[in-house]
Amino acid sequence: MITFFTIPKPFDDQYRTIQYNAIRSWKASVPDAQILLFGDDDGIEDAAEELGTELISIESKTEYNTPFLDSAFRIAHDRAEFDLICYINTDIILLQDFFQSVNLIHYKRFLMIGCRYDIDLNREVFIDRTTEKFFRNHAFRRWESDNSYGSDFFLFTKSSGFREILNFIVGRPGWDNWIIFRGRMLRIPVIDVSESVFCVHQNHDYQHVPERTGEKWEGVEGDHNLNLLLKGQRMSLIDASHKMKDGKIRLNFSKKHRIRYLSTLQITHPELLPLFRLFWFAGKTKHNLFRLLRKQS
Repeated sequence: MITFFTIPKPFDDQYRTIQYNAIRSWKASVPDAQILLFGDDDGIEDAAEELGTELISIESKTEYNTPFLDSAFRIAHDRAEFDLICYINTDIILLQDFFQSVNLIHYKRFLMIGCRYDIDLNREVFIDRTTEKFFRNHAFRRWESDNSYGSDFFLFTKSSGFREILNFIVGRPGWDNWIIFRGRMLRIPVIDVSESVFCVHQNHDYQHVPERTGEKWEGVEGDHNLNLLLKGQRMSLIDASHKMKDGKIRLNFSKKHRIRYLSTLQITHPELLPLFRLFWFAGKTKHNLFRLLRKQS
């Protein structure tokens, strides 16, 4: 089974319905799952009791009362009843193909990620065959780039190496890209299941982001996350080492992945840096030699 953990928003206005829909879908798609809700915002205690989930307070927050992720990852790792642990955003609806895909993975250490589909939904739903058909017919990809960057769940085993992460702020950009980078640096299979898992994101606004400077999550807290990232650490689904399709897991040999692999080789394999410097020095020497010969001729 799986231990899900998440950091929900306050259970008021539009977010109550969205978050109830999401958590109910996890319980329906993964029977007997352990679900950990982190936080102390309005309505979360009542929601945890009604939905039958565990409630964990989180004290590590920004000055705007937004939780940090690192403490949640540590606590979830230590409190998890199962070896499989999944961080998931509380606006994500899962269907039956999620658990089916998880059961196809037999690595002891791995990271499972995937893109999402967006849907406009303003009512409560309960997952069954009828609603699954509704989601598949009405959810859509809003941007083509979501195929690269829109990952809203991260499933891994306890031994995979994600107990300790940087002190990113939840719900702000960059941290999810770093998780993929972390998986690549750990030399574990990073498996993109986008073609096997129909992950549904319920659309909402971003009015909750403090001192917002853009249409979404940009702002001072977003700057905090991005400042933690070094060059080359903002990876995406393109950087996944493996892909799942038609019930099989294969190495990722897509053209985009090959290009990205070569361009990030110095980041993912720092032991090769002396070799890169040697090639750079040889190329520069050759260029200077040609220039000298041209002048002499």
